[in-house]
Amino acid sequence: MENDTFERGQWFKGRVYERECDLSFDGKYLIYFAATNRPPLYRWLAISKLPYFTALAFWPSGSIVGGGLFISADTFALRNAIYSAKPPGMIGSPFRMLEGREHSDEVMDGRAVMRRSGWTILNEIEDEELLMQKPHPTLPFRLQLFTNDFSGRGSKTVLRYRAFSEDNEIFPWQRWSWADWDVSGDLLYATDGKIFRSAMTQSTIGPGVELADFCHDTFSEVRPPTEALKW
Repeated sequence: MENDTFERGQWFKGRVYERECDLSFDGKYLIYFAATNRPPLYRWLAISKLPYFTALAFWPSGSIVGGGLFISADTFALRNAIYSAKPPGMIGSPFRMLEGREHSDEVMDGRAVMRRSGWTILNEIEDEELLMQKPHPTLPFRLQLFTNDFSGRGSKTVLRYRAFSEDNEIFPWQRWSWADWDVSGDLLYATDGKIFRSAMTQSTIGPGVELADFCHDTFSEVRPPTEALKW
């Protein structure tokens, strides 16, 4: 995102649970929880090198709960203690895995990723309906997220974002699929298969500039390059 370019990688014929994923601090690796819900694997947890899903470390799962979090530049923990065993793929890994239940369920919640990036919980109802907020890094604006299903697993999940200041609601509630402040202070958001950037000033927001359009992409099998098969 530093120069608004996008590298296409692999698609996945199944479901990746986005609230149970995390990026490494350098942006090179992805922890993800995925499912096909059919044999032979049904569900699994893995670490891959972006932009590919090819697993460098792999944990088959018998649970519907998975996911993990990078704790630091060289440390990660997994949400569910059933994944405590280190798979053979961890040999040569630049990461250390924290083990034990104290690092699992109560810590490894998708909310932890949001909190680490500056979001705070304003209101929570029955564990899933959630209102969160993130201040602008330098200007008097705030970004809010509301969802009726934080896990994103439901068939009727709703995500809504709004951007506002005390004096001005620059974006009333929008049904975006994702939004956040860029490190430059711009507003980035995704909707209808496209990603946009809006520049911010002290009192106004610029028009949304389209950065990428994925609407017409179609599946094709992509074999990972050699670099994606090693740590």
